[in-house]
Amino acid sequence: DLEDEYTGSIEEIQDADQFIRLIHQATLDDCHSGLDDDLQQNICNPPQMPLDIDEPDILFSIKAYISASEASQETYNSFHKAVQECFLGMEMLSYYEVKKLVSELSGVHMIKTDMCINSCMAYAGTFAGLVTCKYCGHACYDPKKSKHGKCVPYQQFSTFPIGPQLQA
Repeated sequence: DLEDEYTGSIEEIQDADQFIRLIHQATLDDCHSGLDDDLQQNICNPPQMPLDIDEPDILFSIKAYISASEASQETYNSFHKAVQECFLGMEMLSYYEVKKLVSELSGVHMIKTDMCINSCMAYAGTFAGLVTCKYCGHACYDPKKSKHGKCVPYQQFSTFPIGPQLQA
């Protein structure tokens, strides 16, 4: 029906207009930014001195992590295990530890945003409060994984804010 298509188009235009308004009004500390207090601080006050890592095991861990950036976490873990077996005195950081350290040292942190399991939309901006997809009606949260009042989304996507990347 032509009327339904036209109404849908108007609604999509209104949604787009709301997102445009949010972008124009965006600040680092607004509820839609996804930036926690530490990340906001890092963006506003970036490190002024060059990074100096003098601990060989930490430097080795970081270089291995960066070298394996195109590989899987499992690849890093296998390499970590081999290093631990072959070089008994070496204290190579685990994947989780080195990932956290690199994030802290560089100031580049990942932001995870909930999205529809069918990739229809992100639960961001004006859609942040929705619990079902506006387009397909699928639930945002997995009731089997959600426990003790903590909602676990079916799917998320990751972004890395550009500011900290440029500062790094």
